Amino acid sequence: MLKKILHPSILARYIISYVVIMFVIFLGVGIYVNINFERMIQESVFETNTNRLGNLRSQHEEQLSVLTEICNQISLSPRTTDFKFLEEPMKAYYLKEELSTYQATSSFYSQLYVLFHDDSYLYSADTSLSLDRFVNRFVRYEEITPQGLETIVRTYYDSPYLLPAERVQTTPQGTAVSCITFIIPIQLKGKYNIGNVLFLIREDAYQQLFSDEISEERNMYVISEDQIIASSSRLDVPENVVQDAAKDAGESVVPLSWEGRDYFLFLLPGDRFTVSYASLIPQETVYQQSFRFQMMFAMFLLLLGIPCAFLTVYFALRHIRPIRELSRSLGAKQHTQDDFSAIRSGIETLVGQNMDLHTRLDASLSARRAEFVRLFADTRFPSREAAVEAARGVDLAIDRAYYLTAVVSTAGGEDPGLEKMEPPAEFEGKIVLCGAEIVSEGRSLLLVFADDPETLSRWAETAYASLSAACMEPVMAVSNVHSDFSQAGTAYLEASAAYDGSPVMGDSFVLRFSDISQASEDRETLLYRFAGRFYGILKSGSREEMEIWIRDLSQLLAQKKVSLSAFRLFVSDLTGVLLDKYGEGSGDLSAALRDYDIFALSRCRRVGELVDALRRLCTGFWEIRDTTPGASGEMRQVQDFLREHYADSNLTIGAVAQAFHVSSAYLSQEYKLQTGEHPSDYLISLRMEKAKELLRDTELPIKEIALQVGYYDASSFIRRFKKNTSVTPAQYRQSVQRQPGA
Repeated sequence: MLKKILHPSILARYIISYVVIMFVIFLGVGIYVNINFERMIQESVFETNTNRLGNLRSQHEEQLSVLTEICNQISLSPRTTDFKFLEEPMKAYYLKEELSTYQATSSFYSQLYVLFHDDSYLYSADTSLSLDRFVNRFVRYEEITPQGLETIVRTYYDSPYLLPAERVQTTPQGTAVSCITFIIPIQLKGKYNIGNVLFLIREDAYQQLFSDEISEERNMYVISEDQIIASSSRLDVPENVVQDAAKDAGESVVPLSWEGRDYFLFLLPGDRFTVSYASLIPQETVYQQSFRFQMMFAMFLLLLGIPCAFLTVYFALRHIRPIRELSRSLGAKQHTQDDFSAIRSGIETLVGQNMDLHTRLDASLSARRAEFVRLFADTRFPSREAAVEAARGVDLAIDRAYYLTAVVSTAGGEDPGLEKMEPPAEFEGKIVLCGAEIVSEGRSLLLVFADDPETLSRWAETAYASLSAACMEPVMAVSNVHSDFSQAGTAYLEASAAYDGSPVMGDSFVLRFSDISQASEDRETLLYRFAGRFYGILKSGSREEMEIWIRDLSQLLAQKKVSLSAFRLFVSDLTGVLLDKYGEGSGDLSAALRDYDIFALSRCRRVGELVDALRRLCTGFWEIRDTTPGASGEMRQVQDFLREHYADSNLTIGAVAQAFHVSSAYLSQEYKLQTGEHPSDYLISLRMEKAKELLRDTELPIKEIALQVGYYDASSFIRRFKKNTSVTPAQYRQSVQRQPGA
């Protein structure tokens, strides 16, 4: 007896024992490795970032040394003397030739200019021009005024001086690019300061210095005199926060916190210049590397666990041979209450549940088919292909050339059921039948599809005969045969009109809409006299003309005694044509027109209700189609151009003007005259709105968002975003994500 009780659990006991042993071993090894390697990983991360800063320092100071050497050669040249352009123009020519020899010396800078303190002219390898013209027209800084720039270049410097990166326009019609300005004093014979050499270094050159083969979430900075002059930003941390931390730092690694996130700031002083270098990484980077190592080790243990698991099963099976009888005993009856009997009982239960599931799926299929019938009759599918695809989803092949709609009911309210109208063998494969019950009207709606009209007509007669034999006083009304799926609503109203005529026409045969001649004639009369005028009034937007049209329509309805069925068809035709003409491409208008449900029209029992529906339709149409006046003609094309190309970081007003073959001044003046704002303001607003959308709806990094909205670097984007919204992108993202429903 005891053996029978313990027998079913022996296999589990063996397996659990082996698993516990392996778990204890793996846990001990894991704890040991985690304790010893976590510290090593942190030291490795610190060393790696320090080495990266050392590499950056080496490359940067090497480039600055080249520029300093160029300045020294200029000061030692026999042609370099303190002169004035207006007094000795030939010396300017010789200096220009001298400067041209240095242009190819280094690719690190893009422009080189020389200025003597006692002269009012500035010289380069290409030209000589007055300082006033240089600062006011030739070179324009985004954040420095012409007067401020003149003061900077005329200042007497004792050592090289660096200006932070900002956008600079180096020609009157050129594109502004982000540049770092490097100023070196000219010391004649190493003693007398006679002027300055000004180098313009494109920020692209610094980005190449910052680039690294190892992709990592990390910011890099070059700092001079407590100011960040260049940076590579992937983390949304304001530069002033980094500057403050670097200024007060007494160590090479400084912990830093910003907006609830912790960082490590690595600092490295310069060797030959008053420049320092910094790297900022999230603290979770260290933890992530540790976590990756732990995951790799866990994967190793997992892979090691695979052969251990096989060994566990192997030795367990050697001790529990009866387990092998499981496959042979599944089909045999067992009377003992052991594990095998439990397994068999479970399988039998699953079989029963599977059968129940199939039953429920069949019921669900019927419900989904009924929903398809309602949507089809209400013309909710935008195209024939969409309707065929939806039908395929409920296992219906409706891609036939013709179809008709039938409305069926019985005297006692008995459900006629599709099974009572299933086609006999002669129709097998020739028709497709589906239906739905219209509970509010106490009748059923059928859709029948076939490849020729004759088959549909013969099916109607055969189905009515089968229904008459199975139900009491059945009524079946059918529409005309149609081929266009967009006329499904009309087909339903035709069948409904024929059904409404059953008390007069009798119910001993199939009621066909084609037999109701007056309704068809009235419908054609209404379309002929009022449809064209209706579309014209909609286009003009005159509410007064619409009221006159409704009055004339009401008078005709009274004079001709038009049937309610004919008027329903007329209203359905109007909404259908509106949907075909204007619904395509306009989601709001399409949705508004589809609100006029075909079943709702069939429930209207008074002409006044349908007239009110037409009035509401017109009002809704005008509200959606009306547009707010704005820029027109060429300026609207400019707006379209800006909306299409706003993500281009090189897009300027000059480029837009060139694309439209006009001057920048004309474009700016004409655009502001028509829209009330400058085109650059409109471009900025486009970029900021797109940035807000990406911050709100995506988890993209700030740098990626900056690129997608037309900013080359994240720093410029962050400054512009904060200037427009008074908050940083990260603060904005955090605020919108805290809002309910965000």
